[in-house]
Amino acid sequence: MCILVPVFLVMQAVPQKPALIPADSVCTSTAAFTGPCTTIRGRVTLANGAFPVKIWPVGTRRLLGVDISRCELPKNIQRLVEEEKDVYGDLEIRPLTASEPGVMQMVCLASAVNTRTQAAALVTPIPNP
Repeated sequence: MCILVPVFLVMQAVPQKPALIPADSVCTSTAAFTGPCTTIRGRVTLANGAFPVKIWPVGTRRLLGVDISRCELPKNIQRLVEEEKDVYGDLEIRPLTASEPGVMQMVCLASAVNTRTQAAALVTPIPNP
């Protein structure tokens, strides 16, 4: 004699990651931003930490974190950062979080023009044995 036991599978909804906002759509997107796009003079660099792409607005002591999990980097910046170069330029950014003293503000980078590059300051070459 065979006894059948009903088995119920509980399907859980797996949260989907939202699609990345393309760089050329950041300023027109209706996503949850805290302000409009603004242009700053700054340096884009690859760094250590939870947000590997950071922006230093020239003339400040502040760092902005670029949230690459929500917004794509502009193609020209993506290529240069992957080549381990710091990129200075006129950067169009849009804030994801409010500006707060002592807290890194998260932004999306929409574009970069009038750029120049230099070897990344924080990248240390591997010494030869």
